[in-house]
Amino acid sequence: MPKTATDRFLIRRPDARSRHVGRGPSVFLRASVRLQRHRLNGLIARGVERPGEAALALRELQLTAPREREKAAKGIERVLVETDQPRYGLTASLPIHRAAVAVARPALRQLASKLRSDEAVDPRGVALASRLLTDGASPVYLPSPEDRGDREGLYRETRRALIALLPWEPALPDRPEQ
Repeated sequence: MPKTATDRFLIRRPDARSRHVGRGPSVFLRASVRLQRHRLNGLIARGVERPGEAALALRELQLTAPREREKAAKGIERVLVETDQPRYGLTASLPIHRAAVAVARPALRQLASKLRSDEAVDPRGVALASRLLTDGASPVYLPSPEDRGDREGLYRETRRALIALLPWEPALPDRPEQ
């Protein structure tokens, strides 16, 4: 029984050296995860756990890798920089909700910093941070006219991602003294 998601994809040599062989998940599994990454991110962001699903385990592993974490951190910093610059002309990008970003700026900086740190993170937090940037209905982007009054929505979602980044450790029950 694998102890972690990483152990599922590593094959050990039977000899005494017991080094990892360079084989990982199959090409088919990697391609499948690549095509389904947005759906898998959504499942992970909602906290869905399916212990036997290799695609979900691989996506969780990918989300906690430095490459994905750096990508999310850069995206958050890009939002902060774009908010400080005037918007010129027509573009294909969604307009950023500047008032919401101004309210959430300290939390967004903290989220980018936490994503860049060497500390272990929970994949759910990385998925939530990525969703802030990739979901057009995210509070990062200008909402519909009836929702424009909610400037704290982005702050709440950013704090939620920060809390979800903390690795979850089950609490051990207190031992009765004997």
